[in-house]
Amino acid sequence: MNGKAAFVRLFPPGISLWALPNSKFELPGQGTTSNHSKSTHVDAVPKVVTPSHIQIVIRNSLSIVNIQIQFILSILICRCILNFLVSSVLSQCCSWCLFFKKKCCFLADIEQRVRALATDDDAPEHSFAERAENYYHKRPQLLALLADLHHRYLCLADRYAKQHHADDHRCSSSDVDDRCSSDADSSLSFQFQHHPSSDSDNHGDDVDDAELVAAELVLAWVEREVLADEAERRRAEAARKIELQGSLVEVLESERLVLLGENARLAFRASAAEEEAAAAAAELGYTRRRAAEMARLVVKLREDHRVCMLGRRIEALQAQVYGLELRNREAYDAMAKWEADRKAGAAEIQRLRAENRRLAEEAATNRRKGKGGSGWWWSRVRMAAEWTPCAPATAATVRKQMKRGKDASKYYAGNGGGCFCI
Repeated sequence: MNGKAAFVRLFPPGISLWALPNSKFELPGQGTTSNHSKSTHVDAVPKVVTPSHIQIVIRNSLSIVNIQIQFILSILICRCILNFLVSSVLSQCCSWCLFFKKKCCFLADIEQRVRALATDDDAPEHSFAERAENYYHKRPQLLALLADLHHRYLCLADRYAKQHHADDHRCSSSDVDDRCSSDADSSLSFQFQHHPSSDSDNHGDDVDDAELVAAELVLAWVEREVLADEAERRRAEAARKIELQGSLVEVLESERLVLLGENARLAFRASAAEEEAAAAAAELGYTRRRAAEMARLVVKLREDHRVCMLGRRIEALQAQVYGLELRNREAYDAMAKWEADRKAGAAEIQRLRAENRRLAEEAATNRRKGKGGSGWWWSRVRMAAEWTPCAPATAATVRKQMKRGKDASKYYAGNGGGCFCI
């Protein structure tokens, strides 16, 4: 079995060491993974591996290896026993095989049963469920075969003991103790002892005894070889177990080193991720502060905009007020000027009236002084009196009357006089 096949048996297809954190460990044949997949899939980006997951993988791999080792060792034990029995009995014990012809069918049966239990190491890979099913199906057969071998061996030993005991009764009483000791020695040391007797009386018994002793020697040799082979097999099994345990320890050590490196890499990535998270948190805090500052600036900008709009409205209102004040001042100045003009006109009218009265008085005085020569002077004074400026209200009334077409003769003299305001 090459290294790739051993790795596939330890970690069947579809089981990934790095996929353990995301899914439960499933035995091959029980999950959704196909049993005929030929390649193992390992995630491109390893994930976090916990000690519990590692223990699960190690425990399952150890159980698989132990089951396979037990099954292979059982098959090897049966094969070694069968090969040893067949080779030793057929090559070195022809007489014993002829003496026990009835055992041929037994050996054939054993050979057939062992061949049925034998498996090919180069057989195609099966899933863990199939291997376990084959193991638990063939184990009872293997145990039955071993029990049958043990039972037949006990039957053969019992038959030999009975025949040997019958031969002891046919011997003389003087040789009973020697036969018993010889029987004990043969059962322990498997050494042949010659029992003296007369050739004429015990020739047939000697032949039977020789055959029984030969059978005893063969059985002793077989038992010795079986014990030696069993010791050798146990030593080989112990060496194989040690080698398998060493290879398993190497595999586990390599896995441990890989996991240590992976844990170191994951720790480095975790530290880098923590640094990135801290940098992102700092950047997020800075962004939040900037956002709060921008919000305050936006609020301030809106307030400034409102203040600017209100200032513009205030300036417009102030401009309107200033225009109204200018118009009011112009109107006030116009009214003051008109009032001054009116007062000046009224003063002029009063002066002219006073002058007219003075002239009238002078004219009256002159008329009283000289009644004959004052006609021309009096007409001049009267014309001047009629052309005297009137008050603003009187002038306005005269203008309205003239526009309406009414008679204005009361404002004019017969000789063409009139008001200066018209």
